[in-house]
Amino acid sequence: MKKIIINHRGREKRYAVLEDGKLIKVASSNLLQESLVGNIYAGRVEKVIKGMDAVFVDFGQGRNGFLHRDQLYAYRVLKTDQKATPIQSLVKQGEKVLVQVVADETELKGAKLTGIVELSGEHLIYMAGHSHIGVSKKIPQEAQKFWRKTAQQYLLENEGVLIRTSMQNKSIEEFVSELEQLRKTYQEILGKFRTANSGDLLFYKDTYLESIKAELKSSHDTEVLVDESGMFRALKKWQEEEGLYNLSISFYGEKEDIFSALHIENELSKLLKNVVWLDEGAYFIIEENEALTTIDVNTGKFIGKTDKEKTIFDTNIRAAKEIARQIQLRNISGIILIDFINMKSTVNKEAIIQTLKQNFANDRNGLHILGFTELGFLQMTRKRQAPTLLEKKTTSCKVCSGTGRVLSAESLAFKLERELFQWRGLDFETVVVEATDDVIALFSGVNKIFKERLEKELGFLLLFERMEKEIPSYKIKL
Repeated sequence: MKKIIINHRGREKRYAVLEDGKLIKVASSNLLQESLVGNIYAGRVEKVIKGMDAVFVDFGQGRNGFLHRDQLYAYRVLKTDQKATPIQSLVKQGEKVLVQVVADETELKGAKLTGIVELSGEHLIYMAGHSHIGVSKKIPQEAQKFWRKTAQQYLLENEGVLIRTSMQNKSIEEFVSELEQLRKTYQEILGKFRTANSGDLLFYKDTYLESIKAELKSSHDTEVLVDESGMFRALKKWQEEEGLYNLSISFYGEKEDIFSALHIENELSKLLKNVVWLDEGAYFIIEENEALTTIDVNTGKFIGKTDKEKTIFDTNIRAAKEIARQIQLRNISGIILIDFINMKSTVNKEAIIQTLKQNFANDRNGLHILGFTELGFLQMTRKRQAPTLLEKKTTSCKVCSGTGRVLSAESLAFKLERELFQWRGLDFETVVVEATDDVIALFSGVNKIFKERLEKELGFLLLFERMEKEIPSYKIKL
C-alpha cells in the first residue's frame, strides 16, 4: 500500500512517500532554501575561463553560476564545421545572457546553468536551441516513429522536443496546441529578457508542486493525506480535472503535526545520523565528505547460522537494498565508494551490483555503477541535482571548527513552528520561548512579519528570551 503524506502547514512545505509503511522518498521546500532548478534569469557574464571553455555568470542568486560552452545557445546553433570556435568568440565579459538553472548551488559550488531553455508541458518538453527530438521509450516503437515524424513537421529551426509517455494516446491537434503554447511562453520570456536587468527572474518553476503532481500521477490506488485546507482543495480540484479517481485524497485536521503523528519525523532524524542499523545487529556507516561519500558495511553482532561466505553475502545483500534507499532519501551524489564485507565469489559480487541496480531503477538522478576495484570497493557515481539532506538540514559546528555538524538555525526555526502549531487553540495568553539569536531572527522574519502572522493563527502571543549558546538552540518554557 502506497501513502503520500503532505505537510503543508508551516513555511517549510514537505511531503513523504511510504510503501508498505516504509519511507522511500521525502522532499521539502521553503522560501529560504527553495530550489532554483528550472527558473530562468537574465544573467551577466562575470568571467570567461578559456582553459575550461566556460563562463561564470552573475544571475542575482548567491554565488555566480557555472555555464559551459556546450550549453551556450550561441554554440548550439553553430554549424558542424564551426564547433571548434573558442568560447571567447561566442560570449564576452559583461554580456547579458539568458540562463536556466540546471542544478542548485551547494556549500562549495555555485549553481550549474544552461543557455538551452527547457519548458515543461503536460505531454511535451520544449527545448530552444537544441534540434533534438526524443520520444519516451515506454511508447511502442511504431508510435515512436509516428510522433518523431509528426514533431519534424511542426518544429522550427533550432527547436527540439521531448515527447512524454502521456502523449501516446493524444491527437496531433493536441500535440500542436501544446507545442504552440510552450513556444509562446518562450517568446514571452525572450521579450522580458530584452528589457530585463541582470539578476531579474524571467520564469519561475515550482519544482516542489510539480514533484507532488508527478508523484500522484505515477501512483495507483494510493492514499494521500494533506494537513492544510488550501492545498487539500487545490489537489481535489486538480484530481477532478485530471480524472485521477484511483487516488484517495483526505484532509488531516488534528493538532499534532502530521509527520510526528505518523512517525515520519523520527525517520527523518535518523537520516542525519551516519550509522544505519540493519536487522540482526549488522550496520553500515555513511561518511559524506567534500570529495566523495564512503559507506562501510559491518556484520556487527550478526554471525549467521551457516558458513561464513553465506553470512557475509546475506549481510551485503540486505545492506545493498538499504544503502540504495538511504542514498536516495539523503540525496547523496557525486563519487560513492562502498566497502562491502569482503567476498571471494565473483557471482556474489555481481549479485550485489544487480541488487543495487534494481533498487535504483526508479531513481531519476542518473546512477552509474563502475564495479568493484582491486581493493574491493564498489565504486559508483550519482548525478548531483540538488544539495544533500545533510547540507539542507545542518550547518558546520562552530564549536568544533567545522569538523562536525549540528541542526541549522533555519531547520530549528521551522521545527519550533511545527511544535507550536500543535498548541493551536489551547488556553494560553502567552508562550515563552528561549532561543539563540539566529533562531529568533529566522523564526520572526523581517520586521517580525512571520511571528505576528503565526501569533494570529495560534491564538496566543510569543515571548522570546535570549539563550546564550554557541550552536543554534531553542526551548519552549511556557
